[in-house]
Amino acid sequence: MPIGVPTQRGSFGLATQAGTTVFSPASNCTAGVKLILSTCGQNQSKVISSVADTKGNTWVVNATANDGTRGLSFASTDQGGGALTTGDTVTITWSTASTATMRGVLEEQSGLLSGSGAFDKSASGSGTGTALSVGPTGTLAQADE
Repeated sequence: MPIGVPTQRGSFGLATQAGTTVFSPASNCTAGVKLILSTCGQNQSKVISSVADTKGNTWVVNATANDGTRGLSFASTDQGGGALTTGDTVTITWSTASTATMRGVLEEQSGLLSGSGAFDKSASGSGTGTALSVGPTGTLAQADE
């Protein structure tokens, strides 16, 4: 299956986020499609610690990083517990309870592998300028990456 175009299913942007953020999808999610939660905030140490939802889906924090100013996070779920609807909630627990402006987007992405081996490698770096590099990611497990 080819990778599809991401579809936004929810978002939040709140100025006074402390230890947790709770939000609901703005539209129903498609069963069996991977959900990806991306967040960014104005506190370099505030990243996703964990994610839970009212369907009991298993969420994995795939990557966290900071650029010296903002904390960035990505988490995903295969929705094994059930497709999220507008009546469900997603709860983000942050790595620190400090108050900071945090923003997030919940998107569904078709065509991605599911299961524990679906997220293969990550690399990150920080700095400024125009010739940034995160370096090599190492050998990838999937033949068609």
